[in-house]
Amino acid sequence: MNTDEREDTKIYKVVLNHEEQYSIWPADRENPLGWFDEGTSGLKAECLARIKEVWTDMRPLSLRKRMEEAKLNDEAKKTEAAAGGNGKAAEGDGNGKVVEAERNGKTAAAAADKPAKPKESKSRKKSATETATPKRKRAAAPKAEGTAA
Repeated sequence: MNTDEREDTKIYKVVLNHEEQYSIWPADRENPLGWFDEGTSGLKAECLARIKEVWTDMRPLSLRKRMEEAKLNDEAKKTEAAAGGNGKAAEGDGNGKVVEAERNGKTAAAAADKPAKPKESKSRKKSATETATPKRKRAAAPKAEGTAA
């Protein structure tokens, strides 16, 4: 008789670790380091059914927490950006733009009436000698003998 064909009558227990990951372990053996009893014991199929019931999110606890924190941080940043970066509700200027009146020390209405200043160019202006001196062309690489031009 094949071992796969025999019914497993061994009693198992459901164990989990600090990351809320589940496993089964023989009930008559000491838990491996870092694992503790969940409270369910029985045949292998019963323990696996319990794990299937309770372990619905396979991600480790630390990953779930980091992802939740990242989600909350993203939501807080979006809320702050919508509020003009100052934690207060922002007012629109009628064109869908957010008026940052609090930052400028003006009222939202006064800031909305004035057109936005154009941004300065970050490119460096060339000096008179740079503009007056033409750039020299590089000499072409010498051609190997016997090749067609």
